[in-house]
Formats: sequence, C-alpha cells, structure tokens
Amino acid sequence: MKHRNRTENNASIAISYGSLFRTMTVAFCCLLLATVFRGCEGQDQMNPRQQIAKLQQSVKEDPRNAEARFLLGWSLITMMGISDQASGILKTAFNPNKVDTPLHQTQPLKAFLASHLIGRIAKEKKDTREAHKWLLLAYDISKNMLSPDKDIGEYCTHMLLASNLHFYPLSNEDADEALASSEEWSSSLIDFVTVLKKKEFYLNQDWLAQAIPGFANDPYIHCAGSLFPLSFYYRADVAKIANFNHEIMALTFPKLLYTAHRVKDFDARQQLAREEQQNTAESDDSPLPVIQECVDRKIRLGVISATFTEGHSVSQDFGGILSRLDREMFDVSYHFLHEQKGVETNAEFLTANPTDRLFHYYKSDKDINDGAWVRRWDKELEEFQLDMILYLDMTMSTFTRRLGMGRLAPVQINTHGHPVTSGIPRDIVQHFVSWAEAELPIEQSQTHYSEQLQLIPKGKIHQYYTPRLVPNSDGHQISRNTGMRFDHLTRKSFPELSVHVRSKTPDDDDIHLYVCMQKPFKVFPEFDELLCGVLRDDPQGYAVLHEEGQSGHTDVFIERLKKAGCDMDRVNFLPVQPHHRLMALYKTATVVLDSYPAGGCTTSREALELGKAIVTWPARLLGGRWTLGLFNAIGLDAETQSKLVANSKEEYIAKAVALGTNRSLREGVEKNILEAVPTLFEREEAVEEWQKIILKVSPVKHCTNGDGNNDDVSDKDEL
Repeated sequence: MKHRNRTENNASIAISYGSLFRTMTVAFCCLLLATVFRGCEGQDQMNPRQQIAKLQQSVKEDPRNAEARFLLGWSLITMMGISDQASGILKTAFNPNKVDTPLHQTQPLKAFLASHLIGRIAKEKKDTREAHKWLLLAYDISKNMLSPDKDIGEYCTHMLLASNLHFYPLSNEDADEALASSEEWSSSLIDFVTVLKKKEFYLNQDWLAQAIPGFANDPYIHCAGSLFPLSFYYRADVAKIANFNHEIMALTFPKLLYTAHRVKDFDARQQLAREEQQNTAESDDSPLPVIQECVDRKIRLGVISATFTEGHSVSQDFGGILSRLDREMFDVSYHFLHEQKGVETNAEFLTANPTDRLFHYYKSDKDINDGAWVRRWDKELEEFQLDMILYLDMTMSTFTRRLGMGRLAPVQINTHGHPVTSGIPRDIVQHFVSWAEAELPIEQSQTHYSEQLQLIPKGKIHQYYTPRLVPNSDGHQISRNTGMRFDHLTRKSFPELSVHVRSKTPDDDDIHLYVCMQKPFKVFPEFDELLCGVLRDDPQGYAVLHEEGQSGHTDVFIERLKKAGCDMDRVNFLPVQPHHRLMALYKTATVVLDSYPAGGCTTSREALELGKAIVTWPARLLGGRWTLGLFNAIGLDAETQSKLVANSKEEYIAKAVALGTNRSLREGVEKNILEAVPTLFEREEAVEEWQKIILKVSPVKHCTNGDGNNDDVSDKDEL
C-alpha cells in the first residue's frame, strides 16, 4: 500500500474558488469566441492578450451591445482569471442603462452562464446578498427561458441557492430570511428528486464542465455551500439544516455513500449477535447499540482532519488529548487531508508517539469532473482496517465532510473542531463528543445534533490544555505561538487605535477599553446592541473590534453599529494580530467582551491566562457556551461568576459597565481569575474521560476467551 507523503512532488490543491477559474474551458470559450473571430483556427493565431484586445475594441465600437460585453467579460475570466473588472463587465451586459437590450432578453443561454458565474463569484467573496440576486436570476432564466416545459431550473444553481447562508447578515431579520430561504430551496430540491421524481432534474456534470470555467476541477466545491456559517445561526434548527445539506449531497453525489466491505461484514455479524440475544427492537432514529466484539489486539483508531497544521486552533485544541491516549490500548493513525495548497507545517503532536503513523492525502490533477472523487481514498483507508474513525473538522473541510458521508469504519465519531452537528444520519456517523459544562441539559442539547451525544461530564475538563503564555529565560512572559515577548507593548504600539486611546494607559480612569477580537463572521447582529449599550452607559468607554480586512466587509459592521446607536468615534477596528501582539492588546484592555451568540473558546482561555475579566452571555448552542464552561472548569466561585455571566441583554451591558467603571470591583474579579486559572492546565482527567467514551462506543474490546461477547469470532485480526 502506498500513501502519498510530503516528500513526493504532489502539490496540494487550493479550494479557493478564485483559483478554480484559472483553468480555461477551451472548447466552450472557443465556441463563444467564434461569433466574433473566424473560428477557433484563426483564434489560435492570436495570444490571449490579443484576443482580449480585439474584444475590447468590439465593445468600444459598439458599447451598447450586450453580447459584446458578455464576450469580453467571459473571456477575461477564462483567459486571465477572476477579477472585479471581469465580473463588473459581465454585470453591465444586464444593465439597461448600459446596453440597448439586456442580455437575458435575447441570449438566455449566455445570460444564464454569466449570471450563474457572477453569483458564484459573489458567494466566494462572502457577498451572499449579491450572490442570491444573481443566482436567482440564473435560476429564473433556466426555468422560464431554457426549460419552460420542466417547471424547474438548473440543478447546480438550485444547490447554491439552498446553501446561501449569510456570513455577514445586516440584521437579525436578514439572518432569519437567509435561513428561511435556505430551508425553502433545500426542501424543494429534495422534493423534486425524491417526491416528484423529476428525472430531468439532476446535476449535468458533463455539460457544466464544458460550460462553466472551473466547474470540472471539483463540482462539489462549485455547487455546494459550506456548512461553516451554520454554527453562528443560533435561532436555527441546526440539526435539520445540516441534515438537509447531507440529503442534497447524497442525492447529487450518491457515490459518497460508500460502505467499506469489512463494515458490511461487521454489520452482518452484529445482526446475527442481536438475533442470538433476541435484541431486535427498533429504537427511535438510532441504530441499535453495538455489541462489542472481542479482539486480542489494540483498538485501531484513525483520526481524520484537514487541520493538522501547527498553530491551527483545531490542532491546538485536540493535540493534548490525542497525543496522550494510552498506546497500550490504542493503535493511532493520523490521516491528513490537504485541502489548501502550499507547504503546511505538521502539528507537533502528530509525531509525539513513535508508534503513531501519519499519512498525507492530496487532490490529484486527475480528480476532475466528479464531486465524489474523494472516494478514491477509500481503498487506502480500508487497508488500515480501522475500528473507529474520529473526525475533527467535519463542517470546516469539504474533504473531511465528503469522507464522513461514507462508512469506512464500524464506528465513526464527530466532535467540536467546529461546534456544529454534521447532519449525517446516525447509521453513518454515530456519535458527537462534546462537553457537559458547555452544553444545555442533555434533553435540550441532544436536539441540536444528528449524532448521539457523548459528553465529557460536568466537573471535568474537556481537553488537555497547556498554557499559551510561558516565561522565557529572562523571566519575561512570551507567546508560546510566536516565541516573542509582549510585556513591553502598550496601547501606543497599536497605531490603528485612535490618538485618545493610545495616549492613555490602563491606569487612567478616564478611559475604559472594551475589547472583542473575535473573528468578524462570529459577530452576528445580536452583538451590536450589546456593544452599543456598553458605550451608551459608559461615556468613557471605547471599543476595539476585529477588522474584516480580507473580504472587505467591515462596512457591514459599521452600518450595523450605526443603526444600533453606537458612537462610532469610540469604535476602533484592528486587523489580525500576531499572537504576542494580541496578548498585549488583551493585557491593556479594561474588560474583554465575549461575542454573542457565538462566543470565544481559545480567545477566552488566553484572556483568562492574563487574568482579564470576560463578560459573557451563554447562548443556546455549544459555540456560545465555551466561556461559561471554562469558568466552571477552573472552579471560579459563584460570586465572581455572578459578576461575569449574564442572562439577558440588559445584564450583559450592566455587568460590563460595572466592571469597566469600578476599578476595585474589576481588580477583585481579576485576582480571583488569576488564582483559579492554573487549574485549567495539564489535567489528565481530560484524557481519562476521552478514553472512557472511546472505549464505551468502540465496536471491539480487548478480551480473551471467556471474558466477553462473541468469543467464537473466527478471525479477530480482520475485525
């Protein structure tokens, strides 16, 4: 068996949709350009720049010709790659102020291709409102002009509309509308295929590969939206939405529903064992409990992730646990799915144990025109004869999610690398490991998951954490991530802050700095009223927020905050900071504000290490309850927690302002935090609790004849 490793000359493939468009669909582009040039033979005599120049001249000579504008924009994309200029030119072909007749009125096929592509580009840039507008136009053109007798539009466009959740909603109502729209488009697509059984409604991959630049590279990426933003929709039935996504992917790419041969054999043995025990009763929507089979070897545990890179939050969260599992019990292998191009640094924990094995998987240049291409990895993974698979990032990585739709091991587990359910049925992914301290009571929290919840119990910590801050040889506190000091940095070290903020130190009582450096996509509109309320009730308060620099959506936050009544002269935006500078910023903060409804996990641990007071309002889902869980885990007393944990908008604002304006109150809370926070680290109980859960749900157990069930298994090594 050969597994690709880092020494081979196989570059990993970027998933960024922008890179997909750089593959030119020559045949279709040639067909389009034939309307301008004398066929492809004459076209071949010109290089791309000459072709573009000729098309630009055509637009200059006839600027109100929609088709000329389309050909120029389309050719810029297929030949030169994605650009705002090219997308803008395509848009003008639909603008009645720019052209005599909008493109869709005379050229519906070209109009469909252009509007679909514009919508997909906007979606990649997280401009989901713009994406919805253009995708809806593409769907209407397809439905009413290209296939009016079918009463349905193009499948891929429908899929994009079904998964178009806003990353940056303008308001709570905007978020709710996006969610409702996603549900409507999802359920209608499922109905078309499963209920109405419209046979003509399917993903025509061959045609789309010829028609749409970049589609062939990975149809799944082109048509399927990520589940990543779902974890921030706290009013949503997340299990229902995630399951919709699974159903759509299963209908579209049925090859993803692969079951390994040895898993089928295991299921058959389970059925026989249940019949012998007369345990055939059905139980709600869950598979029957596994009857553990006896083996005289270690339990084979495969851990699959696309985030095994050093410094990644998922690796930092799980590395401590995974590296400390008892290797006398477990044979551990790591399977690194390289979803991003470039050279990544392996996380250190992957090589902490000499018996562990690490395998790398890459997308090949031959993996084209097939959204289920990841199935080629199945044979390699089957050779490991894994008893269990633990998926760390199933709703962050499309590679991981697609693998997780198949059954490659008898028991498969999801967990909170990204804190939202997979939506995959329990007969495929059986369990979700979470933390009782950060979940609502089980009867409520279980409804948030398609998997069966397995909880690290209350009173226990859920991960093996090591300090993020350590002393150097000179006794100065440094960042473990960057190895650099930060104790010498002050507010003056951040030029992006206003002059007034930079001129004051934390000891100056005439300014109170409220810091929330959560990633902008976690800061939903619910948070706006909280922040603006704090600034309203503390006239000496100033806020520091994370700037959304890459996708240019900071203007969304500014407009939202203005609408919520914030004094924008007292709101500062900072770009992403190196870790040691981020620690310096927290240190100079008066109060740290936990975002709502999605809160902090790593960021909260870091602020606690510095002894900072964090005000939090625990929300409904796991991702909004980490800070509360951490307070409980370090044994922070009830009185101190009462000053930090809110149960309403009004309480959040009042508690933040009280801490910000009352130095003695704040210093008392900070003292209690600093005394308690050392208990957060290096707790072996986390490893013990994870091992208990894994052993409990394992399909096999180590035993000798007479010790347990299924003593007559004929070939234990094949389990």
